[in-house]
Amino acid sequence: VSQSRYWSYYMDGTEEKLELDYDGSILDELEDDWEVIEYSSTQIRLKDVSGGNGGTDYLYLSKN
Repeated sequence: VSQSRYWSYYMDGTEEKLELDYDGSILDELEDDWEVIEYSSTQIRLKDVSGGNGGTDYLYLSKN
């Protein structure tokens, strides 16, 4: 079974975006184009506004 896992960073107008793709993985719930709202050398904070219900999700990643 082939599974693709990748990420990409790009600019969407004035917004920095991070797109995650974990096709066929238990991490596929994280798939989306996340807006980068803050980052440093040890932490990145992401936000996603759902197109369907208008809810907002946040994802924070940190390095110890």
